[in-house]
Amino acid sequence: MSVLKVNTFQHTNGTTALTFGTRMEPYRLRLPVVNNSTLPSADSTVMGEIYFNSSDNKLYISKGDGTYQTKSGFSQPSGTLSYGWSSGSSNGNYSQGHPINIWFRRNIFNVVYNASDILNNGGEEGAIFRNVKHYVNNPINGSYSARGLNIRMFHTNASKGSQGSPISGESKLTVYSVGNSTDVTQWESSGECTFTFNTPFEWNGVNNICMEYCTHQNQGNYRADGQARVVNETGSRYSRTDSGGTSCNDTPYGSTSQVPSIKMDFY
Repeated sequence: MSVLKVNTFQHTNGTTALTFGTRMEPYRLRLPVVNNSTLPSADSTVMGEIYFNSSDNKLYISKGDGTYQTKSGFSQPSGTLSYGWSSGSSNGNYSQGHPINIWFRRNIFNVVYNASDILNNGGEEGAIFRNVKHYVNNPINGSYSARGLNIRMFHTNASKGSQGSPISGESKLTVYSVGNSTDVTQWESSGECTFTFNTPFEWNGVNNICMEYCTHQNQGNYRADGQARVVNETGSRYSRTDSGGTSCNDTPYGSTSQVPSIKMDFY
């Protein structure tokens, strides 16, 4: 979804706001976000369907005759959640609460961010997160690598420091993934690195958010490479092992008093 900001609009019931469930939007109208490859064929739409195409920043409005009318001059309003970015610290080896570490062959990290953390650090109700950023202090040496990264997000009733699981009626959404034998190149350079989501995550504005990272057969050989900024607080749940396969189906049974510092841009 995207947000089209307007000065005002009139609902048919005479009010100047629209209500979606429990959330009222006085100055915003949310539209489906597509790109050139996901824009529905005009033949499959009915008159009045509207899509925001992020590939060219245009509105596509179905004319109901198998064609679209387009409107240009629009852009996607955005904001940034920044949690622990400037105050984060780092420490070495595999004891750090961050999925960047490659000491073990594979790992899973399950991290809960409270709703108050999100709202107090730049997030908004209904934010549609489109990436996550880490700040790498000690990059992974180019001769080694993390591999097969999956990032999943979901709403949870768990609190920070507890193992997050999806709320009733929802499941884990894979927002980013690469093949099992694909290196995670973002962690191989110092500074800010970005994971652009394949599938954006829309926050409901109420529940806490859990982010879960898992890898497949890191090429590390007990390397201390890979540290990134973290917040020293009640933190991540994890599982690390040198076994074969992937950690994406493992239970994160351990705990560490750190969570990854993150930035996330949203629509």
